[in-house]
Amino acid sequence: RAGLQVLAPGRDHPALGPLDAHLHALDPVLSETLFLPAYVDPQTGLPALSWMDRVRAEQLASQQTRLVDLHRIDAIRNADPVLARRLAGRRQVVAWLEGRIISQEFGVVAELVRRGEGRRAAGHRVRITLDRRIPRAGWTRLRVDVDARSDRASDIFQRIEGASVVLQEGFVALLSRHVVSPLPGVHSILNGLGALSVHRLSRGTIGPFWFPGGPLPEDVPEWAKGSLVLHLGLEVIGREVRTRTHHDPFTRSLQAPNESIGTYRGRRLAVSPHSVEAVEAWCRSATGVAEVVPLVP
Repeated sequence: RAGLQVLAPGRDHPALGPLDAHLHALDPVLSETLFLPAYVDPQTGLPALSWMDRVRAEQLASQQTRLVDLHRIDAIRNADPVLARRLAGRRQVVAWLEGRIISQEFGVVAELVRRGEGRRAAGHRVRITLDRRIPRAGWTRLRVDVDARSDRASDIFQRIEGASVVLQEGFVALLSRHVVSPLPGVHSILNGLGALSVHRLSRGTIGPFWFPGGPLPEDVPEWAKGSLVLHLGLEVIGREVRTRTHHDPFTRSLQAPNESIGTYRGRRLAVSPHSVEAVEAWCRSATGVAEVVPLVP
């Protein structure tokens, strides 16, 4: 949780609040042994989907079942302390989650940013935000601002009610399939639909998290060994992006669809304090820029 705060994900990344609430529920300080043992995705270092899903399952179950009261838990503790800890953890988790939003494995929201002229959808600008927790790929948000450019916009937008937009299921399925596809390809696919024009497309990714002694990809820099390294990636293709900027030392630069569109690709790293200087030097040698923040104990 503290690492996420240091990374400071922005609007192009999955929202910090729901992730923080979700991770706190998994913390044994709150949930006791309820969600143990822990399961971590070895590819990303993030909590495994199956482990995170247990929090949502507990939240849903609590809406239909009564919790054991504290006096009953105290009575159980003498006979079965293990069971008592789980029951206490369940009470604490349910109380914590009440009124809070936790992260979803999949979620999509569409909103009207600018209303077009007349009764038809042509001219509307719609912002679509799709969040997915993907095994081996981290926590990802695909965000796209599109302009409806013909009456075929009804192929994309089922209906528009005030500022809310309901998307056609087929379009949502298309976006979902391409969450981790190369971003220039996603841009081309969306523009190729004929019903819309992409104004801005971004993908923000939280992860991977590399832990000292944990699994690492091949050919990682020497400084990564023995350090805690948290990654926050961002890719943007858009008309509002004035230049073609590449600040990600782990990837290649993005290819713009045409000369009038700019691109940005960058990565923020939160690392163990003893590695900051080495990481900054390595990043600058690769891209000329270093966006590195220390993880304060």
